Amino acid sequence: MEILNIAMSINRAYVNYCIITICSILENTDQILNVYILNSDLDKSDEKYMNNKLSKYHIKVKLNFIFLDRNNLNLTNFKNYKAHLSIETFYRLLLPKVLKDLDKIIYIDSDIIFKEDISKLDAIDIDEFYIGAVKDCNLEMESYLHKTNFPGYFNAGLMIMNLDKMRKTNFTERCLEFYETTSLVLPYADQDILNYIIQDEWYCLEQNWNVIRQWAKKDLALYEIYKDDYIESIINNPYTIHYTSSIKPWSFLCDHPLKKEFIHYQELSGVEISYNSQYNFFNKMDILIFGAGSGGINMYELLRERSLDIVGFIDNNKRKVGGLFKGKPVWSISAIEKKHFIIIASDYYKEIALQLDDLGLIRNLDYVIGIEGVNELSEKMKK
Repeated sequence: MEILNIAMSINRAYVNYCIITICSILENTDQILNVYILNSDLDKSDEKYMNNKLSKYHIKVKLNFIFLDRNNLNLTNFKNYKAHLSIETFYRLLLPKVLKDLDKIIYIDSDIIFKEDISKLDAIDIDEFYIGAVKDCNLEMESYLHKTNFPGYFNAGLMIMNLDKMRKTNFTERCLEFYETTSLVLPYADQDILNYIIQDEWYCLEQNWNVIRQWAKKDLALYEIYKDDYIESIINNPYTIHYTSSIKPWSFLCDHPLKKEFIHYQELSGVEISYNSQYNFFNKMDILIFGAGSGGINMYELLRERSLDIVGFIDNNKRKVGGLFKGKPVWSISAIEKKHFIIIASDYYKEIALQLDDLGLIRNLDYVIGIEGVNELSEKMKK
């Protein structure tokens, strides 16, 4: 049996999630894997920990740790436009030079889990193309970066990479030169670079191979492009699930419809994720949810998943004030006291934030906005 080569790029914060990704791959294939892990901050204890967690698969997997010194990389002007993106995401641009003896590799982000045999992905022929990838549903970036409309903007979280073709065309050098000289804003970092350089020289994989958050959440924009039955077919049969956005299945709060799939492989991997410090922090608070609507219900249920209760709801709708919502009282904004901690859960979050500011409340101290705000504050409590 041939060995299948995989590359991943992580920092220490993503060690556990990398293990879970690899576990999901191994649970769905009989293939022997050679995994190259690009990093700049892992030490021998991290390597030992990862090998120990994957020891039950030891016959099927070999981990190869490749250290890259950030000081020697030509990434001096790293522009981190998305808070959850790190400099390590750029390392996939270096794969043609780092893995000189390989002609092909499958690159996988560490926020992906597999539900299909990866050997089926490896069997796809991309000899004429730079990469095989899945079309993203980001139409704005598609028109912004692409000179042609076909096949469009791809998601770089999962790619079959033709390293041989890349080396023959100085691919890495062209990517870095574009990055250093462009005046374009690149909100998705190296994914945008790859899209700009590759243009239409990529093979479009089945959508099932990279089911991102918009698909799992049935984003309304999808229904403007695809038929209902096609959308359902993708959601009901994902080959991989890619937990894009800053809201991850390991976040303190996560509203991803397929987060249980991640938890399944987390349990199989033996990785433990603790939320004790965050729970203890929020459990001391008198929490109010601002928004007695669908967003408020979602927030209420997510807090209950973490065994957190709330005092009540706040709403600007006078018809709701004075009643009960999810069994909790609904008050007007005038009921807010200094002891309360407010979580805004409404589409009108900008207007509500201004209301709270006018009351002298401070964002990220007295109130937060949405799931992202709760998670951002909870991450600070871990440190």
